[in-house]
Amino acid sequence: AEIAAFGNANAASDVQVGLELLRAGLRGAKLNVAINLASITDQAYVTTTTQRAEQLEGDAESGRQAAIRWLSPANG
Repeated sequence: AEIAAFGNANAASDVQVGLELLRAGLRGAKLNVAINLASITDQAYVTTTTQRAEQLEGDAESGRQAAIRWLSPANG
């Protein structure tokens, strides 16, 4: 959101596309983590890592939503 505040308003759609690409990358990484965790037998590690991945996904989504709010016409 901080970067969006300093950017050129004419590039808002470019920023939104970038945010969607970042979200896709994060989802892909989370899928890779889930697939790899399926082969790990240490359940405590699996649980901790799964929770951390979900937390990171939530943090990223919160940041994405904040940036989108900054890009809204009402904010410009």
